[in-house]
Amino acid sequence: MRSRILGALLVAAAAGCATAPRPADPALDQAVSELLQGDAASALAALDHVDPANVTEKRREVIDCVRARFAGGDSPNDLPPISSALLKAYQRYWREAMLNKDSRAKAEQGLLASLQAMPALAGAKDRASLDSLADYAVTAIEGEGLHALTGKTEPLYELMIWKGEETRIYDVQLPENPVKVKVVFLDQFASTGWAGYATCGVAQTGGWAKPDALYAVRSSYDLASEDFRVSYLAHEGQHFSDYGKYPALEQPELEYRAKLTEIALSKDTTAELLRHFATQGGPSRDSPHAFADRQVTLALKDVPMDRVREAAAAKLRESSATIERLGAKTTKRFLPD
Repeated sequence: MRSRILGALLVAAAAGCATAPRPADPALDQAVSELLQGDAASALAALDHVDPANVTEKRREVIDCVRARFAGGDSPNDLPPISSALLKAYQRYWREAMLNKDSRAKAEQGLLASLQAMPALAGAKDRASLDSLADYAVTAIEGEGLHALTGKTEPLYELMIWKGEETRIYDVQLPENPVKVKVVFLDQFASTGWAGYATCGVAQTGGWAKPDALYAVRSSYDLASEDFRVSYLAHEGQHFSDYGKYPALEQPELEYRAKLTEIALSKDTTAELLRHFATQGGPSRDSPHAFADRQVTLALKDVPMDRVREAAAAKLRESSATIERLGAKTTKRFLPD
């Protein structure tokens, strides 16, 4: 298991699903954006400015849930004992790391100590390494009949736990080339990761790519929708293609290219994608999704709506030319800091 989750895709939960709807109040939008950058303190401050007139019952539930999450205390679960203990350890780490953004190293040391204390992880190759213990946690969880993903969805260490899987093969036409990909659909989740935990399901990891396949959280998508075909399948397919062509690219650059692909191939969801990227953008490479959202927004600034898809495809080709010029196998970055 690699120490970084390749190309994890954060998605907003669709209205009508079991999770809460995408927020519309600007202050709630801001709170979600802060949470996705790992900053719970700023998110909680933003929630204090939510307009009560815009608060539906579901949004109130989201606000109450977020506040409760960061007030402390473990969330209940019905997992087997080892998986339950691991999830509680990660949730404590997520709370500490997000409430004290400038002390993440301390929070990681706390997670390391918690994992070191678990007898079930005694077989880890390097018990002094958080990455090694996290990798072995997958083995321990699988031993209880479940599936798991650890690693890092920047800026935080990740833990996702689920039970069900189904595999399908798709042919995906990207703006620059076709790609055939295997998609593993995942369901029956006990943990959708730190983003889903922090936002109470408003936004969560909807899928990711690894060298062998794409992985999709089944409940996040209507498989007949553009959301699935473009914002998941094409987005992650772009990652899958880029891993082979540009193996050194860092995650902000990968996300930038995948988000341009979304815009270039979208039809019905173009305006919503642009709005989402604009509201969720951030300045730090330490939060690759937010950073890429901002870079895409800047790249397409002032482009008329009837030309924005063409412009996104052109920006994607431009980035490919830049990478090829700098060195396809060695280029790590091309975006400005």
